[in-house]
Amino acid sequence: MEDIKELLIKYVDEHQDELIRTSSEMVRIPSEDPPSDTHAMVDYLINEIKDVEGITYQTYTKVEPKISLLVWLKGNGAGKKLVFNGHIDTFLVGSREGWDADPFSGLIKDGKIYGRGSCDMKAAIAGYLVVLKAMAEYRDRWSGEICFTFASDEESAGIQGTQAILDEIPEALGDAMIKGDVGSPKVLKFGEKGFLDMEIRAVGKAAHGLHKYKGINAIDRLMAVLQKIEAIEQTPVIMPEKVLKTILAGKEISESIDMPGEVENMQHITVNVGKIEGGYIYSTIPANAAAQITIGIPIGMTLTEVKDKVISIIQESEGISYHVFSETEPSWTDPEETIFGIMHQNTEAVLGEKAVISLRSGFDDSRFYRYKGIPAVLLGVTEHAMGDANEYFEIQDMINVTKIYLATAYDFLTGGKQ
Repeated sequence: MEDIKELLIKYVDEHQDELIRTSSEMVRIPSEDPPSDTHAMVDYLINEIKDVEGITYQTYTKVEPKISLLVWLKGNGAGKKLVFNGHIDTFLVGSREGWDADPFSGLIKDGKIYGRGSCDMKAAIAGYLVVLKAMAEYRDRWSGEICFTFASDEESAGIQGTQAILDEIPEALGDAMIKGDVGSPKVLKFGEKGFLDMEIRAVGKAAHGLHKYKGINAIDRLMAVLQKIEAIEQTPVIMPEKVLKTILAGKEISESIDMPGEVENMQHITVNVGKIEGGYIYSTIPANAAAQITIGIPIGMTLTEVKDKVISIIQESEGISYHVFSETEPSWTDPEETIFGIMHQNTEAVLGEKAVISLRSGFDDSRFYRYKGIPAVLLGVTEHAMGDANEYFEIQDMINVTKIYLATAYDFLTGGKQ
């Protein structure tokens, strides 16, 4: 009997040019968020998959111009459903200073592909297209169903994209989910911090800067509150034993890819003041000031616990108010779930080296699946300058992760049987 997994791996090798072509072409399609206008990306994807035998697909839009695409492929008979989720929007380019080529060039050079959204995550989206076509070619050899959700809005927290899709389209749910977001082919991610994004506002009383006794400095009030909020970083966190054990076991490899401090960061509340403003000239006591902050919530604490601490500090401070932009609970999948065992084995087989399981420092749409009780694993190409000038990915990374996706999909949908 033919070894179907070997044929699937061979399929990727035979379609390397297609991987390179589609990933480069997609980088040339701007899909920055905001506004997350993904119409051109969806049109491109439909053109690439419309002739694949056995598929059905539909578009979904909660709020214009944030359009998403869902694709389904059924195998030979009833079985499990595996979901591949990915986002087709990207960070903003912002300033073009520092870019060696146009951010939307899709430049192919020295085994790399450059441009905004290249590693985050159009490399994996190109891989998904090959997975879809390969599994369609051999669909008589596996059972169940695969669903691909190419979602918009992820860079704006995914509320109008993946979350809305899962709430409104039950057919987009499954027995497990694979997310190809940026990270490393050597690190399978099983969870992430929650977050609380807020604006803190301070009101004072204007006066001449040399007459401080006549005014109330809003910046001083704001800074005092921010210092108290930053102090919650020292709050003790009791992380679940299985989570802590897993990230410590993978620390050496995960931090060699990211940097030292990553695992420590996962275990604590983090507060970052990302924007601050106040006043209008040095000679006047400012009557208004504001800061925008993001607070990372580790597994072992809840959004409510952290939010209550912050609001308590604000309410005890005179002249201070707040507005919440977005918020979410921390989430994790048991790393002993079947999908992790299958993907871990296939990852080490494809790479020929040790792979580990860890948490993600940032956030992604995987959490929406975990909130629905669906095991979710994240694995993608290595991050290079994500959100920065000269973002790129290594072509060999894309080839490797595509092989891992295919082998994992086949094993999951066949139970490892030929």
